[in-house]
Order: sequence, then structure tokens, then C-alpha cells
Amino acid sequence: MKFVFDLDGTLCFDGMTMSKDLQKVLLTAPKYGHEIIFITACSYRDCLSILEGELRKLTVVSLNGGEVFQDERLVSQYRIPSSALRTIVSYCDIYNLPYFIDDTFNYAIQNSE
Repeated sequence: MKFVFDLDGTLCFDGMTMSKDLQKVLLTAPKYGHEIIFITACSYRDCLSILEGELRKLTVVSLNGGEVFQDERLVSQYRIPSSALRTIVSYCDIYNLPYFIDDTFNYAIQNSE
């Protein structure tokens, strides 16, 4: 059986840590033939502080499904085409709209404030 858990607010309440007891329980599931999958709107970079040790080897779906990691390796990625990204950023710049662009390990932000 597959168990899918959201990290933010479900397994991690402070945005930085997961209880040691919960980590132990999650790591026992694969021993019984179950698969644990973590999902998050955050980037993989932001998950690394939450997922310690063996938890990092489990499947992590980050950026709202934009990237999938297994055993700490990127196995699937969806990227917005460069031309579309340029159009979106240009529109935001023209109308002074804030934006946040995130990927695996880098990000860009433009804030009008």
C-alpha cells in the first residue's frame, strides 16, 4: 500500500522539523511492504531540513508535482517552457506585480514592496 503525506502542516508543524517518534514510525512502513511518499508545494531544497537520514531516500514530490525525487535523485521534472516564463516575468515587470520563481535549489523573487 502507498501512503502519501503532505509535509507542511501534516507531518511538520513548524516548517523545519518532524518529531523523532514520527520519523521512526514512517521508516518502519517499508519493512512491511508499504511505500511512503511525501508531497509538498515547497522545493526539494526546503524539504531537506525536514527529511533527515533515511527519510530522504523515500519518494518526495515537490513544487506541487513539478519534481519527483527518489533515493535523493531527481527522477521526473516538469518545467515551464523558457518562452512562457519570459512572457510571464515580462508581464509581471510591466505591471509591477510581485513574483516568486522556484526550482530544485535556486529561486528568484521580485517584490514590489
